[in-house]
Amino acid sequence: MRRQEFRVETTQDTPRSRAEYTLVDPDGEYRQTYRTEAAARAAAERANRRRTR
Repeated sequence: MRRQEFRVETTQDTPRSRAEYTLVDPDGEYRQTYRTEAAARAAAERANRRRTR
């Protein structure tokens, strides 16, 4: 069984628009959108740490 964890997806409406990084929970629900990949990845790390305890 694959470990369930939060992940980050990149979305961009048009090639010229700013990319957004969305935190997605293990059920595939979109949680929160971040402007920078670093912020989204940090949030995913924190969320994954909370889940494993």
